[in-house]
Amino acid sequence: MKAFFKIALLGLLLYPAGIHRASAQFYAVRIDALALATGTLHAGMDFQIAPKLSLDVSGYWNPIRTRGLRTQLLIAQAGIRLWRFEPHTGPFWGIYAAGGTFDVGTRRHHYKGHAVGAGASYGYG
Repeated sequence: MKAFFKIALLGLLLYPAGIHRASAQFYAVRIDALALATGTLHAGMDFQIAPKLSLDVSGYWNPIRTRGLRTQLLIAQAGIRLWRFEPHTGPFWGIYAAGGTFDVGTRRHHYKGHAVGAGASYGYG
């Protein structure tokens, strides 16, 4: 019982230290575990460039090549995100552009070349 009161007193003393408004970060680094399950390595960074805007830069790399299956790709993606509140907090809308090379297929069907694309995104940070 004495230990409980010591812990409670310590908690009450430290409680005011935890009360402060958190400000948004200026950049974020991320990796994608779901893409990693397919053998694709994905890493990206998000930089704040204005009070409600951020720049997203990502890269995808899949080095898998076996005798019967090939899923090699190297893709770069860049985009702009408009955040509703502040960067890295709450919902965002964005546009992006991507480009890269791919080498995908089996022994019978094989596709190799370059790819470009653009699109819109919505998410929550």
